[in-house]
Amino acid sequence: MLPENRDATAKAVREDSTDIGTAWDGNFDKIIHNPRLTWNTIDIVTKAGGIPVMSKTGHAFIKERMRLENAVYGGEMSK
Repeated sequence: MLPENRDATAKAVREDSTDIGTAWDGNFDKIIHNPRLTWNTIDIVTKAGGIPVMSKTGHAFIKERMRLENAVYGGEMSK
């Protein structure tokens, strides 16, 4: 997350008593996803002008691939 967006996101989480806050990259430069999140993720990221990149499942693999690709976001669906 960009440093300039952290305060606003943290403030929104506190004010709304939520468990998590997410700030999306408006142009979806590059998104890392695992094989369980294929068709919809590829479709949405591509339509937004981004580059979907598939990775092995597991947070260690996702984080490694994010560093290699200089990705802005990574996500996986686990059991």
